[in-house]
Amino acid sequence: MLVTMFAVLLPTRPGRQRLARATCSLSICLLAAALAGQGTPGGSVAFRQACLDATTDALVLNVAAHPDDEADRTLVWLRHKLGLRTVTLYSTCGSGGQNAVGREIGPELARLRVRETLAAARHTGVDVRWLGFPDFGYSKTAVETLSRWGGRAELLRRVSSTLAELDPDVVFTNHDP
Repeated sequence: MLVTMFAVLLPTRPGRQRLARATCSLSICLLAAALAGQGTPGGSVAFRQACLDATTDALVLNVAAHPDDEADRTLVWLRHKLGLRTVTLYSTCGSGGQNAVGREIGPELARLRVRETLAAARHTGVDVRWLGFPDFGYSKTAVETLSRWGGRAELLRRVSSTLAELDPDVVFTNHDP
């Protein structure tokens, strides 16, 4: 049925791109509605998100030092209220942090934080990327951080590579420059 709808409704004349996009978006929404009615996870919430996703391809990138530093409420609002694609880019996995609720420290803490972050991302719809720099606890200066991360050139190489891959429309951080 969906293939037939595309074949009949998609315009073939130049200048009809807006109608083609609207038809494609409508078709995706109809397919999502059909899937929602078949007991797929999410039901009407998944249907609404699919409709939002079909209307935008804008991407917002949040840059964070390590897990738990992201702007999670802002990202969830952008994702679920506006339908924007959202990604958080973490500098480290958080191995240098403290753990108030368990014994894990160092690499064990990093594994725990990565698992928690990925589980939260599945729930919120926010994609996750990692720069893979080592975490060494609280740093007071950019000079100290860059010396432990292989220098400014390495930081720029990794960030530039991620920016080129994602091509975000907006980049923000909740940290002081």
